[in-house]
Amino acid sequence: MHGLPHDLATEPSLQEWNAALEDLGRQYKAALQQRTVFESEMFPISAYVVMSHVEDYLQLPERLRTIERALDPYELFGRGLPVGSMRNFIGLMSTLLHYLSGREILIDLQEIAPSSDLRDHLDVLRFWRRGLHGLLGVRRLPEPSPSVLPLHRERVEQIIGELIPAQPEVAAVVRRLGATLTSYCFLESCDSRLGTCDTGPYPINEERYLALRELVIDHDGRYPWVDPIRSLLPHHAFVIAYELPTSVAMRVNVWGTAAFEPSDYHSQATALRVYAAHEDRLLPLTVAELQPLIRSLEAAQAQLYRNFAQMSRQDRLLCGVRMYAWKSKDWAATAGCLQGIDWELSPRARRLYDGRRPRPDPSRIFAEAVIGEGRPGSFRPLR
Repeated sequence: MHGLPHDLATEPSLQEWNAALEDLGRQYKAALQQRTVFESEMFPISAYVVMSHVEDYLQLPERLRTIERALDPYELFGRGLPVGSMRNFIGLMSTLLHYLSGREILIDLQEIAPSSDLRDHLDVLRFWRRGLHGLLGVRRLPEPSPSVLPLHRERVEQIIGELIPAQPEVAAVVRRLGATLTSYCFLESCDSRLGTCDTGPYPINEERYLALRELVIDHDGRYPWVDPIRSLLPHHAFVIAYELPTSVAMRVNVWGTAAFEPSDYHSQATALRVYAAHEDRLLPLTVAELQPLIRSLEAAQAQLYRNFAQMSRQDRLLCGVRMYAWKSKDWAATAGCLQGIDWELSPRARRLYDGRRPRPDPSRIFAEAVIGEGRPGSFRPLR
């Protein structure tokens, strides 16, 4: 990232942190301006986004300090398989982006001053920096780039060696599985993209590259709304690998969502493979295993939809807040300190949209605070 020393042993100055935040804020604002914004029939998305970002601002620093005391974030994100869990690129990047957005929201609501909580900001940034170095396996952060490459080359070579030709019948079932998984993850994550992360392009040769899509389902009780249906699914973390020609352009944005040109990249795939991710292993699935998996996912999604539909809108809002605010639960579990952290929502965040008093339109709050016209990026400098 522009502005930061490449060596982790060198502590950035405040000026260097601010240069990095300015760069990150420009990327984030540009990505938000391009992103499709909508309100869900099921979930009050704008309200839970604002609440969860405020919750991150209030709770994240102490949670990360607890995790870091148990395990160095460099090791936490470098340990085992760096795909197929919430110790991935979207989990780490969204945590920082949401925390910084929470700061902007609270400043705009005049609940904090721009100079508030500098120690907390620096602790979050240090954790993120060490974690990103561990995830990417390099001694420096990436410059602005259309690529995100957390997999080590030996794992990439493993996947390349296990790809199968994208014959029409194979491509059709993989495409259906990908769509079904994406739809299920979208619902489980309260109509957010948090369960889906793209990485790549990993070069194969001058004519082809590898694109990976991770789809992560709750497997260990992170989301209580999944408790009644968790057993319906034989696997809970997946990686879909696509071999694509370089004539298909792939760009990955700041939070790990890929855009392809042309957009119908599936039809251009020359080889592919579906994996179930288990701990530090990628288990290649056979084509015969995919059809029953699709049926299991469809049954689980239908049941989950019914369960959500029976909740009040306020309860669904709180599911969305928890979904975003609990991004670090997997990290705490890996570090062995899950039970040592209070995961309850703070009263201050709950008061934002508790249904008992009017509040400004949440979509306007977010737009004005994080995508406002007054500065080139999303984030004010630290003081």
